[in-house]
Amino acid sequence: MPQRRTISSILFFSVLLIAVVVAFLLGGHIVPPVPPPTPTPTGNGETPTLTGSVTPPGKTAAQGSTPTPTESSVTYPKLALQYTGSLHDTTCVNSSVCYCKYANGQPNPQCDSTLTLSSLVQHHNELSGYFTHDGPNGNGPFTGVITSDGKISFTVTSHDNISLITEVCTGTLHSDGSMSGTWQAFAAVSQVGTWQVSPN
Repeated sequence: MPQRRTISSILFFSVLLIAVVVAFLLGGHIVPPVPPPTPTPTGNGETPTLTGSVTPPGKTAAQGSTPTPTESSVTYPKLALQYTGSLHDTTCVNSSVCYCKYANGQPNPQCDSTLTLSSLVQHHNELSGYFTHDGPNGNGPFTGVITSDGKISFTVTSHDNISLITEVCTGTLHSDGSMSGTWQAFAAVSQVGTWQVSPN
C-alpha cells in the first residue's frame, strides 16, 4: 500500500511538471495582438483626419530648397520676323584717317548702308535668320542668342566675292521693339561700326 501511494505521488508530480513546462513554452511564444491606435477626439467631438505625405524611414524631407530654373521656365523676349534699319561704318586707320570721313572731316555717306534682318526664327534664346546690307561687305545667314533681359548677339557668315567674312553684332532690344548695338567685320581690313533696326 505505501508503494502504490509513492508511485501515485510520482505520477502526479510528473504530470504537474509537464503541465507547467507546456504552459511556460506556450506562454513564451504567444504574443497578444496590439490594438491599432485610436485617434484622440478634438474639442468639438470630431475625430481628426490625418493628411499629408509621409517621409520614408531614413530620409529627411527637404526644407527651404529652391527649385532650379529650367530652360522652359525662363522667359525670353519675342522678336519680330523682320527688321530694317541702318549700319554705319566707323572704321579708322588711325586718329586722322577714317574710311567713313572725307579729308575735311565730313562723314562719307557711302559708309551708311541699309541693314535688314529677315526670315528670323527664334527657339527660346536661340536665333537664326538672314543678314543683308548694301555696304562693302557681303550678306549671309546669321545665328545668335538673346538673354532674358534683352541682350542680343549674333554672328554672320558672309562673302564679299573675294573671301569669307565673319561679321559680329552685339546689342540690346529696347522697350519699343527696336535694337541697336555695335558691329565688327573680320576681313583683310577689320571694320567696326554701329547698327540699329526696327521691326517692320
